[in-house]
Amino acid sequence: MPSVKPMTVAIFCGSKKPDSLEQYLRPLVDKLNNVIDKGIAVGNNDTTVKIKVRAIIADSPARSFIKGVIAHNGKHGCLKCTVVGYHHPISRTMCFPDTKAPLRNDLDFHNGRLLIHFFNNLLPTMPRFTERVT
Repeated sequence: MPSVKPMTVAIFCGSKKPDSLEQYLRPLVDKLNNVIDKGIAVGNNDTTVKIKVRAIIADSPARSFIKGVIAHNGKHGCLKCTVVGYHHPISRTMCFPDTKAPLRNDLDFHNGRLLIHFFNNLLPTMPRFTERVT
């Protein structure tokens, strides 16, 4: 079924950020793991279709929350590279002056080698979620 377009599985919103990522996303993770394992029956003849999570699309604050990493405005907030930011006292913003910092990579992320970057991460509990989360 390579011609099937991606589809929205869930849209989450609320008046504030959830207190617990585990409590917030656990039902989705459990259902996705189940669907990935068993597939989905479609059509009149119940053809089983295998499902694969290819991406989770989110804005920067939500992406940081889902991945369990420091937010975009934190000292280690760049999700693309290892630059260390500093707080600019006049503009009161986080600045990232190094444009040639080493890039982050999926292997280090999934192996927890970015310990200063992690604070809570639910994605490793999705063992079949092997694609990169961007």
